[in-house]
Amino acid sequence: MGTVIQSSPAVTGSVVYAGSDNGNLYAFHLLVDHLVLSPATMSIAAGGNQDYSAEGFDSVNDDLGDFTSVTTFAISSGGTCTANQCGAASAGDYTVTGTYGPATGTAALHVTLTGSTFVPLTPTRLLDTRTGNGLSGAFTSQVPRTFAVAGRGGVPASAVAVTGNLTVVGQTAKGFLYMGPNVIANPTSSTLNFPVGDVRANAVTVALAPNGSLSVTYFSTTVTAQTQVVFDVTGYFVPDTTGATFVALTPTRLLDTRTGNGSPGAVTSQVPRPFAVAGRGGVPTNATAVTGNLTVTGQTAQGFLYLGPNQIANPTSSTLNFPLGDVRANAVTVALATDGSLSVTYFSTNRSARTQVVFDVTGYFVPGMSGATFVALTPTRLLDTRTGNGSPGAVTSQVPRPFAVAGRGGVPANSPAVTGNLTVTGQTAQGFLYLGPNLIVNPTSSTLNFPLGDVRANAVTVALAPDGSLGVTYYSTNRSAQTQVVFDVTGYFVPAG
Repeated sequence: MGTVIQSSPAVTGSVVYAGSDNGNLYAFHLLVDHLVLSPATMSIAAGGNQDYSAEGFDSVNDDLGDFTSVTTFAISSGGTCTANQCGAASAGDYTVTGTYGPATGTAALHVTLTGSTFVPLTPTRLLDTRTGNGLSGAFTSQVPRTFAVAGRGGVPASAVAVTGNLTVVGQTAKGFLYMGPNVIANPTSSTLNFPVGDVRANAVTVALAPNGSLSVTYFSTTVTAQTQVVFDVTGYFVPDTTGATFVALTPTRLLDTRTGNGSPGAVTSQVPRPFAVAGRGGVPTNATAVTGNLTVTGQTAQGFLYLGPNQIANPTSSTLNFPLGDVRANAVTVALATDGSLSVTYFSTNRSARTQVVFDVTGYFVPGMSGATFVALTPTRLLDTRTGNGSPGAVTSQVPRPFAVAGRGGVPANSPAVTGNLTVTGQTAQGFLYLGPNLIVNPTSSTLNFPLGDVRANAVTVALAPDGSLGVTYYSTNRSAQTQVVFDVTGYFVPAG
């Protein structure tokens, strides 16, 4: 096969390839026979939009590459498409069609009247490739695998999305994991980035496939690399009013054992530590679950933290895994105990080990329709300072950087909050990122903590500013330090009713 050198304007629906034969150059056309649109199936709330991509294939199903920029997108009666974003103001089932010359492709778009409501669960393990739970045997790089979610661990067949915690362990090469509803060998967004030799977790809020499954891809440039993968579910969304609705908060610190906020003194291994949540930081007494950020610092031994509604000395699922000497955070969506509290357990094989723990709340769920409902999206990149997507150029320490969210990637203008994944790379000094609705030079809470030289991600559930934007601040004691920042949106909330 030769090399693609251009799209042919003269022969619509074809691609020009170049090659050589005994030193003689030649060119030939491969006709684009059909397009494959992605996502193939998706649900969104009325008034929202979905981004589509188009991949071209010839008559023998050879992949000719990405044709999104030259594809014309249209939607069946009642919907609208602007470039590759399609949606509808009314609920119903729609067909999105992509056209490039004589080649076409279609996708199904289900538009709901409102988003979905949330039901929290006690953390339950649905995937552990080490033990054969969900799937058996290690993942190989660039080989997607799917596992059942709906119908397991308390997740009903009607669920459209779940919250949970994705963990990597035993990886033979650095890389990242992608988790989503679609089977993708070469994903364009990441869920969990990691080096070799680090048990690492990241929270997710993710759409389920129509059959109730999820797909995970391990991506490494070493195609023979392998890794073990673990997933714990913490809740689910259903497309009706039986669950709870969401209210976003500006991040507020509810626990800092270093200062005695919430609970004083370091947490000892295998000794659960409860702390009050409801009635503090804007969380009402009728809240059933909260979103937030859990941080570990000052640990005297490696281990993990468990955060949940129950006081458990030896938890069977983990929220935040960490080595010695690393300030590390992970997002949570977690059920509250009946008294409105949460409990954190530090687990280390060293029973005398101790650690400090921090928790910042970012929102809460309440029964009824007074809050917002959720609409899951296929992960879409809204910020990449390396490429100028969203905002160009590296972020400087203590200089807040705003970027637009509403109106992009399928997020509607009336969304009060979004879920997503925040990633740091290329940092010139250790520090942390803050992500929120306000432009803050010296934030009092953190979203993503990191050392030097580590590509690291953390999930977020975060309120949008009134203009639909977010602000990110890189904080380092080195005022001239810089870093690159990436943000992928995974869903949005819309006012109920």
